[in-house]
Order: sequence, then structure tokens, then C-alpha cells
Amino acid sequence: MKKLFVIALAALMLVPTVALAKKTTKKTSSEEVVEFKETAKVYMFRGEGCPHCEEALEYFDSIKDKYDFELITYEVWYDEDNKKILNDVAEGLGREVGGVPFIVIGKTAFSGYSESYNKDIEEAIKTEGVNGNANESVSKYANGAKEDEKKSKNSAIIIISVLVVAGVVALIVLGRKTATEE
Repeated sequence: MKKLFVIALAALMLVPTVALAKKTTKKTSSEEVVEFKETAKVYMFRGEGCPHCEEALEYFDSIKDKYDFELITYEVWYDEDNKKILNDVAEGLGREVGGVPFIVIGKTAFSGYSESYNKDIEEAIKTEGVNGNANESVSKYANGAKEDEKKSKNSAIIIISVLVVAGVVALIVLGRKTATEE
């Protein structure tokens, strides 16, 4: 009975670890393999009909299988709320908005788009993915949407933790009851 108790306890301890672990591996060249802690967040502030924005979107589409990233776009020419987020983000990064696209990856920002940015963009994506989006700078300005996501994640952690504790307590009580019966 003690073996069963130990096995059940060990299984319960692994539940939060397995449920919350998220690592992906992406091959970035013929030799380099990068392990991402999280999907890197790439924010692109764009204008509807902007040809440079379209080029940037095509570029991100071309590297989607190479890197683990999520592209989040904000149209700023016709959406005043998104334009305010862009200005707040640029101010927070100490940058001037010179036009669109304005691409933000962590604390790295690119104003405009040119193929010459590709290598730097890819490096920023790798850095953010490996570091687990430690420098995510847009979320605090995006109308609280990211804060709601963070609260949901924290709630899931709390629920899993409570279930684990309840399971451990139940196993201890069951183990004691069984021990006294023997």
C-alpha cells in the first residue's frame, strides 16, 4: 500500500509541471537548433494599403516555419485606439515613430521595413523566444488584453496547485486510514 501511495503522490507532483511546460525546438539553419521557452511575440503596427507593411507581412509568413513566434498586428492609419497604443509603445521604448510598419520584438523596435532588417528581426525573435518574452513591451499598453491573459494563466496555476494539495491530503488521509486498518 505504501508503494501505491508513493507512486500516486509522485504522479500528482508531476501534474503542474507537465501541464505548464511549453518548450519548442526550431531549426534555424542547417546546424543551429534553438530551444524556445515560449512563443516569441512580434508586434507590427501597420497601415492598411501600405506596401512596406505588405512586404513585412510576406517576410514574416516566409519564416513562420523556421521560428516559434506569434505575429500580432495593429492597423494604425484608420484605428485611433491602435494609433494611441503605437505612440505609447514608442514613447515607452524611447523611440520616434517614423512611419509604418513599426515592428516591436521585446525592447527592440524597427521603424519601416527593408530586407536588410531580416537578420536583426530573426535575432530578436530568437532572443525573445529563448528568454521567454521577458522584455514584452507592448502588452502593458494594449488595452489590458494581455493583463487578462496573464490573470487567466495565474488562475490556472492556482487551480492546479489547489488540486495537487487536495490530492496529497486525500492520499495522506487514505494512507493513514489504510495503515490503521492493517
